[in-house]
This record gives sequence, structure tokens and C-alpha cells, in this order.
Amino acid sequence: MCAAALVVRDEVPRLLPRVQELGERFERAGWRGKGLLRAREGSADDALERGVLVVPAGDGSLIQATPPLTLSDDELDDALTRLA
Repeated sequence: MCAAALVVRDEVPRLLPRVQELGERFERAGWRGKGLLRAREGSADDALERGVLVVPAGDGSLIQATPPLTLSDDELDDALTRLA
């Protein structure tokens, strides 16, 4: 358990510039939030039909994206295109 914590302590700070970059791309696409914790208006059922897994949020009129810190540019491009 401690070994895992040490890895996280060392690796997460290295990922923060990437998180900021991806967060800015989400923001330009109309998603609100910070970093990779983002939400926008939409239907989770519609997103799933388009092949993107999201979490319903708020009163059900919002969808939430919480992608992994290792999200690639291609994966983000694909998801944003499918949800446009």
C-alpha cells in the first residue's frame, strides 16, 4: 500500500501539465469544470448510443466526463466528435 502511494506521489505531479492541456480542450468544446472533471448539457443515453460512456449529472440534463489522466489526444478527439 505504501509503495503505491509513493508512486502516485511521484507520478501525479508529472501529469498535471497534461491535465491542464486536456482541460483547456474540453473548455474550448463547451464543457464546464476544472481539469478533467467536466460537465455539459446532454443526455447520457444519447452519449452511450454514440459510443461514449459518461455519467448523468445534476437533474439528468447534464453529462459528466471524468476521463483518466492518461487520456490520449486521439481518444479525446474521438469522444468530442461523437458528442458534437
